[in-house]
Amino acid sequence: MDPIVKFVRANSDELRRGNRTIREIFDVIFRNEDNIMAETPTASGITEVTYGEAKKRIARAARNISRLGKRDEFIGLMGENSVEWLVGFWAILSSGNKPYLINLMQPDGFTADIMNTLGADTVVYTGREPKLKADLIALEGLEEGEPGEVPPEIFGNEIALTTSGTTLREKICIYTGNEITEQIINCDSIIDANPDIKAFYHGRLKMLMFLPLYHIFGLEAAYLWFAFGNVTFVFLPSYTPEAIMHAIRRCEVTHIFAVPLFWHTVEKSVMREVRAKGDKTYKKFMKGLELSEKLQAAFPKLGKKLAARLMREVRSEVFGDSVIFCITGGSYIRSSALRLVNCLGYALYNGYGMSELGITSVELSKNIKDRLKGSIGKPFESIGYDLAEDGRLLVRGSSICRRVIVDGEEEQADEWFDTGDVMHKDADGRYYIDGRMSDVVVSDNGENLNPDVAERALDIPGASGFTVLGDEKNEKLVLIVSMPRTLVDVQREKLAADVEKSVAALPLSYRISRVYYTCDPLMEEGGIKVSRDAVRRKLASGEIALFDSAADAGGSVGSIDSEIKAILVKIFARVLDIKEEDVRPDAHFMNELGGSSLDYFTLIGEIDKRFEVRLTFGEDEFAYTLNEFAAMLEKLLKKL
Repeated sequence: MDPIVKFVRANSDELRRGNRTIREIFDVIFRNEDNIMAETPTASGITEVTYGEAKKRIARAARNISRLGKRDEFIGLMGENSVEWLVGFWAILSSGNKPYLINLMQPDGFTADIMNTLGADTVVYTGREPKLKADLIALEGLEEGEPGEVPPEIFGNEIALTTSGTTLREKICIYTGNEITEQIINCDSIIDANPDIKAFYHGRLKMLMFLPLYHIFGLEAAYLWFAFGNVTFVFLPSYTPEAIMHAIRRCEVTHIFAVPLFWHTVEKSVMREVRAKGDKTYKKFMKGLELSEKLQAAFPKLGKKLAARLMREVRSEVFGDSVIFCITGGSYIRSSALRLVNCLGYALYNGYGMSELGITSVELSKNIKDRLKGSIGKPFESIGYDLAEDGRLLVRGSSICRRVIVDGEEEQADEWFDTGDVMHKDADGRYYIDGRMSDVVVSDNGENLNPDVAERALDIPGASGFTVLGDEKNEKLVLIVSMPRTLVDVQREKLAADVEKSVAALPLSYRISRVYYTCDPLMEEGGIKVSRDAVRRKLASGEIALFDSAADAGGSVGSIDSEIKAILVKIFARVLDIKEEDVRPDAHFMNELGGSSLDYFTLIGEIDKRFEVRLTFGEDEFAYTLNEFAAMLEKLLKKL
């Protein structure tokens, strides 16, 4: 038997025989103290923390929390993903208390209401001090002194977290050691279904800690499943695209679990780079994707290796060769993004879960044909699925949350939890998300229209976000397109043309009655999906301003020529550290404006970033003056 499989099976059996407490989970996770628990890339290298080192830090912090005189109370935990966050999480539990995982995306007033409901008056935080009316304790101060052991009988056995916050309802999910144990020991059947989930690269399995730990997806799937196997977690020093890609390559990350927004960004970045290299390269790339899909479909294991070789040039600019297993979840993923990532040789699987349920299923087929269908797989061992007459997914099981508090009142748990998600099941027992029941639009002829069907069919690469929802009478479909404020006229014209083309390709029954544009974000900063309820709420309050055309939404500073040049003047001046009025349109960047070779490369990078293009120069193409760059950009932007 594979050593990692043997290790996980032994740990699972131990939990099954025990009392199913969080203390027992802690003991299993921190038993092998020499293993590397965390890596964080820094400017000077990689900082490592072993499980043993973390355990000592937890013990110190737990002892100091105990000295506060708190026992069996909820204590807020606030901060970005970090080793410190994990120390605080386990320290609160080790002190005999219960952590409330504060969602950083929710308003402070909402957090205060949750704390009041839980009877919590203390917050342990990492990083910047929060603005909350509570006893605020920096974790750094709790780690001082000598470690002290907390008796196992007082170890906390509950964890509270909130739903994603896309509605104004106050909903708290409280998990006990029993439900968490049931979730974790699903690992056995998951590994049986797809052994690739425990695959190593150069002898190590490393999970990227991208998903917030205060979300159920991050806590359960990215952390608890893998902490149970004593793997290494790679933490990010920042969440810029550059920092994420650097961490993946530098630390040789093997596993990436992320929301669709992440994968859509990867797709957009790859396709932009490929298109910038010309039609010949684009056609070659698309043929490569087609061949990769065929190879993996015919020979799942060998085909994946051949696909990696076939796409090695693009892979070197994406994640490199270490990434083996990926999961997407939280909302629907575009089929084009699912196909691209899989055809690059990075196996990407679609999963399902909710704050009230935990993670309940994931597509685990090793065959790319099954992965590209977009199913959420079959329910885990601890879970049962059923479909109501109208297609709503009903879920029950030993691992779902049994305590849910809504607006201060504890709800009585039914045997079956109604997810509100409309699904269908195929002949193989796989489930597919069709949409949310609350989003269904009833047309004037009585036909039920699911906005998700339209959204999935739309392809609008220049948009920063878009959503399809019902009009004021909920009888017709409307499309709202969010776009960056920084787009120049030619980019707005291209965006409008892409919208028109994409909308025209929709089935007749899903005809969009009206298209609106906005420069306001449709999704909360740091959010994982667009909530139609939240969009409607913002429309009503005026937080989202709608316009009938892309040009009106973005405004205009004049002709394309003057608009691009106005932006280039600022970039030239910033790179050269000179006044804007000193940047003459026909002045040579080096000979007349005093730029160096290094300045020139910096200029190219700034222009690429600002206009989301990739400037390339052939034998007969060059640009040294502002006018020359403007002409090149105008030609390139019209072509994209």
